Amino acid sequence: MTTLEKASHVAALTTSALLCVAIALSFLRPPLGSFNSSHLLGTHIEIPGIEWSQKTRTVLLALSAGCHYCSESTPFYRRLTEHLSNGKGSRIIAILPDDDPTARAFFQDARLDIVYLPNIQFPIFGIEATPTVLIVDSGGVVRKEWTGKLSPWVQEEVISAANSTSFVERIIQWVQSN
Repeated sequence: MTTLEKASHVAALTTSALLCVAIALSFLRPPLGSFNSSHLLGTHIEIPGIEWSQKTRTVLLALSAGCHYCSESTPFYRRLTEHLSNGKGSRIIAILPDDDPTARAFFQDARLDIVYLPNIQFPIFGIEATPTVLIVDSGGVVRKEWTGKLSPWVQEEVISAANSTSFVERIIQWVQSN
């Protein structure tokens, strides 16, 4: 085997190894625009216009009309709204930094029927990116948090978390109904 043939084989093997590593990394890392965030977990937040105690839990969507991940996620928000439409223990509220006409246009274009509050400045509440989905309990404490465009299995996790009732919550509901 000549030196040129050896160099050719080494180059082919190196290229193959690098390609395998690149493919493996593409499956292991989360999709662009999606990341789990937990810096708000356990934090009490107060947002003017939201009375947390009205429901057992609130799904709070932090959206922006100019956010392409927010627009791309509207089918998920419609599904989430459908799952919460029974009105028993959860509700969904969106907050946006945009003015009311811009926010209204965003929801009309997306065909979303969600209660929203415009002109909310996210940094005051610790929200750093859009879209952000928070599950907030009846005391105003953040219990779950997701940021970015969510994968289908994480969307199912959000729907499950929004619908789940803890043992203590079930006991309180039972006591109140009897």
